[in-house]
Amino acid sequence: MDWIISIKNRPKLIFKSLHYNYKMMSQSLPPDYYNESFSISIDQRAVFRLQGYTRPEDQPDERVLELYEHTMEIAQPLLHPRGICSFHKISEIKDSHIFLSNSPVLSGKNIARTFRGADILCVGLVTIGSELEEQVRLQFQENNLATGLMLDSIGSEAAEGVAIYLDNHIGQVVKSYGWHRTPRMSPGYGSFDIREQKHIFTMVDHQRVSVTLTPSCIMVPQKSVSFVIGCGENVRHFDNLSPCRVCDVKDCPVRDPASARCQQ
Repeated sequence: MDWIISIKNRPKLIFKSLHYNYKMMSQSLPPDYYNESFSISIDQRAVFRLQGYTRPEDQPDERVLELYEHTMEIAQPLLHPRGICSFHKISEIKDSHIFLSNSPVLSGKNIARTFRGADILCVGLVTIGSELEEQVRLQFQENNLATGLMLDSIGSEAAEGVAIYLDNHIGQVVKSYGWHRTPRMSPGYGSFDIREQKHIFTMVDHQRVSVTLTPSCIMVPQKSVSFVIGCGENVRHFDNLSPCRVCDVKDCPVRDPASARCQQ
């Protein structure tokens, strides 16, 4: 079954806004915001895909299902989801580059093509914290390989669940302004180079959510997700807001039409 996990009495979602005076943005975007209670959904099907059950005929047996339920019990107290997002004015989209008024530049043919017509770039960063990763390492050290691998897969999908939560909230904000929006896109997927993380981390207060970036552009904790969304009146309307909709990776292990990620 899919698990719905409620995290209460922990401040964790921070929405950071900048103020602009142009076009229809005479009013300010939402101020910094903390949410002390919310639920994330962990997609069981997606967890099993990460475990190697990628074909319809590949079904986990009773032993694996029991391992999943047992490991979910371990995972629950280890999840500390938090996130932050900010909005930035786009000054120009040209060729494969997105130029922002506050100087950072994002590059990539697919992202520039997808964001054509956008006036605003929304940058999001979420994490589930480091505690689950530490438990994964402990399970491996104690030679509990099956539990460690299952816990790692659950952590990946928990981070995705937080990204979906923040993505949906951003969508509500965008809708309230009468804008359209693109699906979210993350560095390291498809042709969106992972080195673009360096620019993203200059646009969000990543220290407030305790996420850092290594010189090789790997996020710490690793169970974190960064993404960008294009917004505005003239953005192409997407019926399907799944990030899989605009990703150009072929044979991706997590691309599944029935998953929460692909049904946004």
